[in-house]
Amino acid sequence: MIGLTPYAVSMVTMLSLAAGTDYVIFLLGRYHEERSKGLEREDAFYVAYHGVSHVILGSGLTIAGACMCLTMTTLPYFQTMGLPCAIAILVIIAAALTLAPAVLTVASKFGLLDPKRELSTRGWRKVGTSVVRWPIPIIFVTSLIAII
Repeated sequence: MIGLTPYAVSMVTMLSLAAGTDYVIFLLGRYHEERSKGLEREDAFYVAYHGVSHVILGSGLTIAGACMCLTMTTLPYFQTMGLPCAIAILVIIAAALTLAPAVLTVASKFGLLDPKRELSTRGWRKVGTSVVRWPIPIIFVTSLIAII
């Protein structure tokens, strides 16, 4: 039996939401990239899954391993978080590699995930150029806005 403290439950929730969202963004972003290159839906899915699945697996196993290291600490606060967090990440990996592609496939059959338009980077390019040209005034203005 795994003891779940309120801290462990909070960490499991936070890690699950963060990692799950990140992994779906990886997959969906790669799918959009391939669709915008002109690939058909099925081909774009296979290329996206092939390109992202090993990244998801490696990232998730790294996080799960780090969470398991928490069980070896001398502080009970961290010991109780290790195993539940590691198990949660393993479940998220399984969902990201099985459920997310299934949802992506069904949604893409209805055209829900196709890129709607070509994105324009013109505005952000101007912002980036301004920041590089005038870093000190930009830092001053943004700091002033943040303080207010």
